[in-house]
Amino acid sequence: MIDATFAESAGWPVGDFEHCWRQVQQLAKSLDIRVLEDGLDRCQSNPDDWQTQWLVAYLCRLWQHDRIPAVLRTLQGLCRDGLVKTEIYRAWLAQGAIATDSIQAALEDPEERPWLLPALASHPDPALQQLLQNFSSDPDPQWRSLAATALGSASHSHSRPRLEQLCQDPEPLVRRAALESVRFSDQFTEAERLAVLRAGAWDPDPEVVRVAVWSIAAIANSDAWNSLAMIATQSSRGRAAALAALADAGTTETLTALARFSTTAWTVPDWQACLRSLGQHPHKQAATLLLLRWLPQCPCPMDGLYSLKQLDDRTALSQLRSLLNLPTSQALQTGVRSLIQEWEQSQCA
Repeated sequence: MIDATFAESAGWPVGDFEHCWRQVQQLAKSLDIRVLEDGLDRCQSNPDDWQTQWLVAYLCRLWQHDRIPAVLRTLQGLCRDGLVKTEIYRAWLAQGAIATDSIQAALEDPEERPWLLPALASHPDPALQQLLQNFSSDPDPQWRSLAATALGSASHSHSRPRLEQLCQDPEPLVRRAALESVRFSDQFTEAERLAVLRAGAWDPDPEVVRVAVWSIAAIANSDAWNSLAMIATQSSRGRAAALAALADAGTTETLTALARFSTTAWTVPDWQACLRSLGQHPHKQAATLLLLRWLPQCPCPMDGLYSLKQLDDRTALSQLRSLLNLPTSQALQTGVRSLIQEWEQSQCA
């Protein structure tokens, strides 16, 4: 904490958020309550300016002064944004014992409690951490879910075992929140995170599986791609999401993996998830060739043709024409002719 000293100041910084953020970092080095009052006046004159509200609350978190509780109470009356509310509670917690009543009131208020829980997670006080742990065992899955989200933002490694337990909670709502927290938590190494997410990819709930699969994709390394390939080939429940994630990855490594798959067991949603994601692939030529290879056998050729059109790789015009010589459906033949005509006309223009 910074002791109360008053320095000359030009007032609250003006400009975009990035500029104000840098200036607030400098202002935080010496407490000038007049700057804080100026910032509060700006919040009161424009109650929709949540960015200034957040910065004022942040500054209150770094300082201790007998005026700060009043500033925080005023901010609480103004703010409607959840990020601001959480930052206000972080500032209250930084004030010590004087914040007890405000924190207790928030704990007892179901509308305020969701914004308090992330603030508890960021504070090292064991008593506050225990409060958060208690909510992670609440009979109501809503509060266990919100506690799981908060635990993911904690910087203290002792939260990790409970977060892993919540990934196995009886309620899908809680498992989803816990897996999303694992994705973003700093408490896990990359390998540890991948192990938890891989387990989640075999969950009985399809939405939990989707969260796990896309969280694996966010790791974006060879181990993650191999995990997605395993899910795509071995899990009917996770296949569509895994195929979409591999096609969306934007690497030649994942295109190679996709090209090796047997498509025999793929359902129409599996095909659609993969084909639609390929339309945005940065390696246009390789993605185009894969789509051309798949088109004669896929049950939803219009999705494949749409992705080909998005990729717009005119160098594949001759391969596209060759599809007309294959025994394919009338719909595919018509779509191919239409795309050929469009590309040819564009070349002549």
